[in-house]
Amino acid sequence: ALVLNAMSRQAEARQMMQKSLEVFPEDSTVLLNSAMLAASQKRWPQTQKNAESALKLTPDSVQARYLLALALLETNSISQAATESTRLTRQRPLDPQILKLQARISKANNDFTAEIDALERLLVLEKKANQATSPIHLYLGQAWARKGFAAQALSNYESALQGPLTPLQKSEVQAAIQNIRQKSGPTEAAGH
Repeated sequence: ALVLNAMSRQAEARQMMQKSLEVFPEDSTVLLNSAMLAASQKRWPQTQKNAESALKLTPDSVQARYLLALALLETNSISQAATESTRLTRQRPLDPQILKLQARISKANNDFTAEIDALERLLVLEKKANQATSPIHLYLGQAWARKGFAAQALSNYESALQGPLTPLQKSEVQAAIQNIRQKSGPTEAAGH
């Protein structure tokens, strides 16, 4: 079913997955695959239902919990998503995908401290892996700005400009820097 979905044969993929669920309704692998298929098709209520069912059978499934947290975020069940995100980060504190999801959920939950924490942990991991960090600096700049910390926001925005960004991202960062400098005044902006 997942292969059919990848081949853009979504209706057939759904039918095949439905048959699998009918034959194996209590199989955690089938439930997890069904949740993945639903998520790939942005069918969030179905993703949530199948991920919850898979978690009942295999409570330590990181994949099922990730899909559940994502589905809860996408359906605006933010506090529930935050709870699942916390569980995920306890299970896998150094997983980049989980840290990205935690940052998204924390932002949606207006918990900028948790968002910054997740992004800073992600930044350390990405630096160790020699990955591009400009996007993370961009998000950190935004989070620090939302929290009201101009110096930290400026520092991260300037770091973001040192690496590869899309032209749109670059212009957004430059506008944000200019905005912070205008609000901060010459003395505070110079002290970053």
